[in-house]
Amino acid sequence: MNIFLIGFMGTGKSAAGSETARLTGCKWYDLDELIEDRTGMSVPDYMHAYGEESFRDREFEALSAFLKDLSDQKETVLLSCGGGVVLRKENRELLKQNGSVIRLTASPETVLKRIKADGPVRPLLQGTQNEEELLQHIRNMEREREQYYAQTADMTIETDGKKASETAELIRKAAGICDDLQRYVFPAVIVKVIGQILRYHFLALIDIHDYFRQAFRIDEFLVANQKQFMYAAGKYIECAYLTVNFFQKPRIKKSAGAVTFTHISQN
Repeated sequence: MNIFLIGFMGTGKSAAGSETARLTGCKWYDLDELIEDRTGMSVPDYMHAYGEESFRDREFEALSAFLKDLSDQKETVLLSCGGGVVLRKENRELLKQNGSVIRLTASPETVLKRIKADGPVRPLLQGTQNEEELLQHIRNMEREREQYYAQTADMTIETDGKKASETAELIRKAAGICDDLQRYVFPAVIVKVIGQILRYHFLALIDIHDYFRQAFRIDEFLVANQKQFMYAAGKYIECAYLTVNFFQKPRIKKSAGAVTFTHISQN
């Protein structure tokens, strides 16, 4: 299963992606880091040297190569994408065709606060003079990209006022990722239950077998062992009923449209 995180810069894609991987044990990658590995340059340096259009070309190449490498991958993989990955139609199509897309959102004020805390101003926000100009620039960019985010995302998670760990937990629930503990505990519980059922069957059969073994050696077995037989047979019938009931019990299946969180909206 492939899960892609999209959203504007500062919405927490990298922080939440990393935390989700720690929480669940799934593999996590950052698209910007993949681009830096391919170009040998940081994203700000590359955009400064070659411009945004060239960077978008490298972005598409990195995404295409990454998804090609995942063709035989069976484990859950989480990819945090850059804020502008949705600007290219081919990128949007690749994401939609190859996994579930979760959009992270935050208010312009939250975005600005996080960007400032990260350090240097992001390349696409450079040139602004003050905080109000930065906020307006963020609002304008978000407005321009809104339709592309909406077209691409399968679900949306608001991250305002949330820690990375809280957002990660929402991602885990929205995408249906089980953690390492659940991955091993659930089968262990099933094995234990089946083991107890088989043991119960076995003991009941031994009781019945012992009755008949003794019965054919005693002339008055119908009177002497009637209670023992009825007890053993009753126990076996009860166990058989419980077994059938356990495996035929209706299961509740979670579907994307059936589960609603107040902080997660399905698109």
